[in-house]
Amino acid sequence: MNPSSEPDVNTAALISEIKWLQRVIQFRTAKHNGRTYYEMNPAVNGSESNKLHNPDYKTISEIIPPALVAGSRLHDLLLAHHAKAETRLLLALALASYINPAVFEPFYSITDPHRIPGLVSLAHPNKAGYFKPTGLTWIWLLAGDDLAEKIRLLLLLDSPESELLENDL
Repeated sequence: MNPSSEPDVNTAALISEIKWLQRVIQFRTAKHNGRTYYEMNPAVNGSESNKLHNPDYKTISEIIPPALVAGSRLHDLLLAHHAKAETRLLLALALASYINPAVFEPFYSITDPHRIPGLVSLAHPNKAGYFKPTGLTWIWLLAGDDLAEKIRLLLLLDSPESELLENDL
């Protein structure tokens, strides 16, 4: 790997993961608040689009993780540990507090934060960086109100055979 290009590749990889996390957060908060989820149209011919569209996602799993950026340390880590999308989301959630805490701003639009674990501590709504995600935040993002999925994810965090613990992630 060329040392001079390494920061650019690693930065691109992290930006890609954080943008995906941002889409997941926006989807989950919109659905929770009973609103339609909209996102920007994908770029066409290298130019950014500024038009919103409703992709009509029904579940988080339809928001596909980005392709891994070849040559990045994140690429190497995730491939070495055979990380699934849910593991990638947990890692992105943990990193976002340090890289781009603004991705958590949609949480401040939650109309009933007491129903969502981790959101009750939003004591400083003017400081997006104050919010620190937890494993319960991750579970809510992935499962929403699906109790069976919440239990599966909770067991994944707690099981000694889980992908997360087995691979030291």
